[in-house]
Amino acid sequence: MALTQDDRIAFADLMDELSSEATARFLKARAAALVDEAGARPGVDQVRAGLLRALQLHGRPELHAAQEAARHALAHFAEDVASAPPTLLQRRHPAWVGLCALELGMPIDEALALARVGFESIAGPQGVGDLLWAMAEAADEVSWKARQRELLAAAVQAPFLHDNQRDQVRLLWALERIEDEPEAAAELGAIADDVEADDRTRVHALWVLAALCRQRDDAAAARERLLAALALVDEQEEPEVAQRLREALAKPA
Repeated sequence: MALTQDDRIAFADLMDELSSEATARFLKARAAALVDEAGARPGVDQVRAGLLRALQLHGRPELHAAQEAARHALAHFAEDVASAPPTLLQRRHPAWVGLCALELGMPIDEALALARVGFESIAGPQGVGDLLWAMAEAADEVSWKARQRELLAAAVQAPFLHDNQRDQVRLLWALERIEDEPEAAAELGAIADDVEADDRTRVHALWVLAALCRQRDDAAAARERLLAALALVDEQEEPEVAQRLREALAKPA
């Protein structure tokens, strides 16, 4: 018997602290249900992926059987999507199906192929970058930072269905590294100067660059960045953004 719905909710609350004693207690108390949950169809793939990670972190004896059960569930994902209503993907979210595949050690191409099946069944064609970004966002929601960074790094190099989405990922990847990698600031500068990039993304980059200039006590450079950002804003469509920029410009150096 798999986990109850209440158990799934309780485990989802542990997803960002899977190495904790609370998670260890959960696994021990529900040991009899872990393998069935890993292979549940439809199941909940966020829970499935989290269980696989938690079982490995805690060295649980159910790990191997759970992995085999999860592989079986993933192998039938396309079949399940084809035969079930779209609401299935509320439980088997495509990003989490892909992340579950990665937790099983499957190659990234296979994980992306599984995620693509789900996303394209409800949203049409997807670029590889779009899939990687969606998986990175899901990983970030539960603080799986290493996985998030791995996926964002891959997404930056991948093709997207629309260029403006790649611009957003370029920005996110630079922001993710801004505190510990000096080259990230240069990447923000490249985004800000890219006339082909989405204006909103450029404004965000310029805002961050202005903040970095202020940290260096370079008020003139900060003002230059803020003015450049303001010039890109449509004040009728985004009055709040324009107002925030004007307020920043009005602050004393």
